[in-house]
Amino acid sequence: EKAEDLYKNYRWGYQTPAELYINKARVLLKLKLYDKAESSIENYLNRVPESASGHFVQAKIFSETGRLEKALNEYNKIGNSSKLKAEVHNNRALIFIKKNSFKEALEELNQAIMISPYLIDAHYNLGNLLIQTKGDLIKARQHLENALKLTSSEEGANRIKNALKNLP
Repeated sequence: EKAEDLYKNYRWGYQTPAELYINKARVLLKLKLYDKAESSIENYLNRVPESASGHFVQAKIFSETGRLEKALNEYNKIGNSSKLKAEVHNNRALIFIKKNSFKEALEELNQAIMISPYLIDAHYNLGNLLIQTKGDLIKARQHLENALKLTSSEEGANRIKNALKNLP
């Protein structure tokens, strides 16, 4: 906080860059300091209201704090041209899963994979959703195996292997 106060109060000769607020919100979100993250992203969106990245971060904050409808609304503001589109579909699917709206979640995950076939989380989440809903277990295995091939982290690989072990 002291560093931030020094930064804010320093006379730079130009306005504080908006990126400071979105980057701060991302860090605070990772630290699970949701109130501060929300304040920072609101500050950013006041400066850059059409920012797809800003609405994406705000949607994640809303989702993490259980405000699922607000999160879906923010994801809807991102638009079709965004580089974040596949991640938006994946994250919307996670919200629909929390709401037990499995059909919508399935549609969102399929769209995410269609947009970005290399999105590990979408394959992993689709595989788990198919297991959870007693769907097509062959497809579930395929998606989990795809996720395993794509992942580069040991932690991710172990998580995927555990999901594969739970398949009948």
